[in-house]
Amino acid sequence: MSEDVSKRFWAFVDASGDCWEWTGGRQSRGYGHFSVTRDVRHLAHRFAYEDLVGPIPEGFQIDHLCRNVLCVNPDHLEAVTQQENIARSNGLGVVNAAKTHCPYGHPYDEANTYWRGKKRTCRECRRKQLPSPRPPKSCKVCGASFRAPGPALCCSDECRKVADRQRAAARAAKKPPRRRGRTLVTEWLVEPDLDRLRPKS
Repeated sequence: MSEDVSKRFWAFVDASGDCWEWTGGRQSRGYGHFSVTRDVRHLAHRFAYEDLVGPIPEGFQIDHLCRNVLCVNPDHLEAVTQQENIARSNGLGVVNAAKTHCPYGHPYDEANTYWRGKKRTCRECRRKQLPSPRPPKSCKVCGASFRAPGPALCCSDECRKVADRQRAAARAAKKPPRRRGRTLVTEWLVEPDLDRLRPKS
């Protein structure tokens, strides 16, 4: 790459700290991007790696060792495979892959794990047909914790009746008052002086 492009790139970098922060444009995911030309755009950390370290091997990605996606310090960047990059992240897939037991406490071992594509399920739970555990709900009336399927909002029939009365009262408060009959609005009118208007004989 030309020296002019390199100078223009590093003019957008704040190297005052341990992480060299990119101060130029950003993508929606937070990564910095740099326009080499009007039609050619590079991710900032990949451009910095290629400029100071060398070409990125084909199929490799640049991992931020500092976990700061705006950092372009080559000491904080490493070329790794996509699989290694995902394994180092803290995404939902990585968190689930690190789990050793199902939500009911059964181990995810070779004998107790059923694979369907890339999704694993517990064989013991499948045999017992246990539903997926849901977090307990909080009663809208008394605040007690309870478990119930569906959109249940109350822990007992008594609380449900109280909630029904509260909803009915709220609806009644929002309704305008019911009119009975026709309300006549009278205005006091000043009667004209008819004697003054009559022609004089």
